[in-house]
Amino acid sequence: MRRMAIGAGRTRQNPPHGRDGDHMIPKYQEEGLPFRPSYAPLDDHGDTPPCCMPDASIELRREDNTGQVLAPSRSGPVQNLDTGDSATPEVDKEAGVVRYEHLTPGEYEWHWRPDPLGTHLIGLDTVSDTYRFQPGQALTDTPLIEATPEGRQATAVHLPPPVLINLRDEPDKHDILTPEQLDYFKRNGNNALVFIHGYNVPHGDWGRFCSQAEGDSAPLAWTDTPSTVWQDAGALSRQTGQEVEEARLNGSGVHNWAVSMEYQLNRAAGFDGENWMDYSRIIAISWHGDTGATDFMQSEFNAMQAGRRLVPLLRQLRQAGIAINVITHSLGARVGLTALNILGTVQQTPAIDNLFLWEPAVADNALTNDPERDAHPLGMGVFDKAHKAARTIVVLHSRGDGILGKAGFEDLTRGDGVDNATGSVGGAYTKKWWTFPFFLDNGLTPPIERLYADYFPLVHYPRPKRGQIDELRDRLNRQKVESNWQRLEADILTEAERLFPECKAALANCEALPTYTLLAPLGHQAVVTKSMAQRYIRQLRALSELDWFPGQAPRPA
Repeated sequence: MRRMAIGAGRTRQNPPHGRDGDHMIPKYQEEGLPFRPSYAPLDDHGDTPPCCMPDASIELRREDNTGQVLAPSRSGPVQNLDTGDSATPEVDKEAGVVRYEHLTPGEYEWHWRPDPLGTHLIGLDTVSDTYRFQPGQALTDTPLIEATPEGRQATAVHLPPPVLINLRDEPDKHDILTPEQLDYFKRNGNNALVFIHGYNVPHGDWGRFCSQAEGDSAPLAWTDTPSTVWQDAGALSRQTGQEVEEARLNGSGVHNWAVSMEYQLNRAAGFDGENWMDYSRIIAISWHGDTGATDFMQSEFNAMQAGRRLVPLLRQLRQAGIAINVITHSLGARVGLTALNILGTVQQTPAIDNLFLWEPAVADNALTNDPERDAHPLGMGVFDKAHKAARTIVVLHSRGDGILGKAGFEDLTRGDGVDNATGSVGGAYTKKWWTFPFFLDNGLTPPIERLYADYFPLVHYPRPKRGQIDELRDRLNRQKVESNWQRLEADILTEAERLFPECKAALANCEALPTYTLLAPLGHQAVVTKSMAQRYIRQLRALSELDWFPGQAPRPA
């Protein structure tokens, strides 16, 4: 096991894990001594009576890279490098430190605990020494702290935990930041960046740190501790001489997007990839957009539900005086625009500073302020109030996006497999109303059938009449369809009337918005009025007469 020694009176910038000369060794070896010196004092005769052995101590403070003190109770034990004796900390909550008392003078391994998740150790400072290293390195290179009779004071510096808001589960208090998370963004420049992923991205999980030494031919070894930062898989493959799986290293799904976006945004802000002391966390949003490679319409319904749940978070940040920048990718634009459309309805001033729509999977007129220009058959295409909620909106477009449209040959030979497959036939967005081929669960029919399953059938399919029985059956089917429509229309109007006061109260009190069920396609509206519900019913009826297949193609993205 390699170790990191503290106490040589100089600043050391630790290189990435595995480089030559990066072995963390005890202090006496660092200084070129062929023996381990004794710290025991001598008496007048040159002897060292055991009873005169002085006690040594270590006082340890843990904080994040903004200076916020972390819970001292999670600091872990220290172990004497010579004797193997270990000591547990005595917690001083008032001072925000832990103390290791009654130690034998010497060097101690600090067996720190990576808790809470993502608080990776990136620095360890004493009065005489400053040490910096990569996240995850201290999991295998055990830090050493010298215990002295006068007492060694040390400060451990950690990254703050990652911030990931999960809008997939049932709504709860976790849709907003905790007080600790909110305080972090206040301290860290008083601004926050919110990233919303796109279509067909599973929730996934965090990656792991590889504990392999350079040139080690043994099978790759991985730590149990999750990694919440991006790591260079190519560089690690070159160091170990073995293929490193990207998902194993940097996680999967939303977690992979989160670490990648966060790392690259920090690089754009000047982070050099080495000194993590100024590294900043972003807010990553996870929503249920992974409905399959062809069920794009269901993802759009889910995006609007997630957008409604995003509103309290944006209002929380704004009320705290924190500047807000939002980046959305692909169908994540519908999540962000839903939230801004709602905020633009109720607020007189912009709710966020900048909105960056990266390859947005919404109609090209989605930001018009004229709702009459909405060409969507269910009225889902326009966010006419969204522009009021952002000071600046920037659209970043690529003609090589396999989701939004047909990709070129070069684009089809790289990137995501789903994008490639859909891009080869013109993109999932442009085919979202298709009902061909029949064996695919695509088009408007599947999500509408799920949404209104208790009211189906809503379409009457005439059949050849060969006698009175056929005529009777046909008449009964017509009556059943009409009866189902009457029930559905009544329940849609009831939902609109029931949730109208609840939505207004939630908006007035900055609370979580109620979720529309039967009116889910209008979830991007702050409140669905009775007249809006009646219009929606007419649109739904007209669509059913076309067997749920619109008479025109979607507007281009």
